[in-house]
Amino acid sequence: MSRRSSGLLVCAFLAFLPFSMANSAQTPKAGGILNATLLEAPPSFSIHDETTISAVWPAMPCYNNLVLFDPLKKQESSDTIIPELAEKWALQDGGKSLVFFLRKDVKWHDGRPFTSKDVKHTFDTIREVEGVTAKLRVNPRKLWYENVVTIDTPDPYAVTFRLKRPQPSLLLMLASGYSPIYPAHVPVSELRSKCVGTGPFKLKEYRQGELIEMVKNPDYFVKGRPYLDGIRYTIIKDRGTRYSALQAGRQDIAFIWEVANDRRDDQAGPAAARAGRDEHECQRSCHRQLQAADVQGSEDLEGHQSRY
Repeated sequence: MSRRSSGLLVCAFLAFLPFSMANSAQTPKAGGILNATLLEAPPSFSIHDETTISAVWPAMPCYNNLVLFDPLKKQESSDTIIPELAEKWALQDGGKSLVFFLRKDVKWHDGRPFTSKDVKHTFDTIREVEGVTAKLRVNPRKLWYENVVTIDTPDPYAVTFRLKRPQPSLLLMLASGYSPIYPAHVPVSELRSKCVGTGPFKLKEYRQGELIEMVKNPDYFVKGRPYLDGIRYTIIKDRGTRYSALQAGRQDIAFIWEVANDRRDDQAGPAAARAGRDEHECQRSCHRQLQAADVQGSEDLEGHQSRY
């Protein structure tokens, strides 16, 4: 991987980190477009409707979770979960209540404030609670939340998941790349064709079968982030053409596991990058599309692990 590509990748994976964590690595220069690769067009931009990494990979830069796995840790566990839209959380009632205390400085891409209403809306929609009119087309993860009895919102910045019985795994599922928070004021059906999130990037353009272009969110709640000006996902179905684009420097990173599995043996020296995780790993630990990466061997950033 070239020095330019390594720098862009570091910028991307630092974009979502809280300030203190991002500062633990060398601060990259701001600016630039990250050219990423897609194997196919996403079936939609609605992650909660889909089961494929082809939807998660390009859509997650638009969104945030309540919590996520620390991408600087190689092994995910309950001890490596860090805050995102939630500032902190606590178990109550003998483990039968999971309470989240939310950030108060978050806005949706359309300028509306993020509140506990959005959290309740998201997971009540997935749970198909009686009276909720929003419907997911497929709803592949409804069973994840069958132990949830109710979701209470005592105030705009607190939300409580009340459970039938203690369930330590719930927090881990909420840290998954398949658990973004949706806006309550935007119909779920509209989110299949556009992104309205709280994340560091906004959807700028989608040309069906060609490319997806994201632009920096100037109002992102992590001050000074993202470093990148944008992300451009080019859809390249042919494997040979994808590799040629990488070798020629037209693309900065490959699709998910292709860099690690297929290009590492061809790299000169120790330089190698892993951009994201495969579909199984993303189900348990991905945060946006490009959830974690190891950047090794860069002359500028040797030894640092950084997150998009």
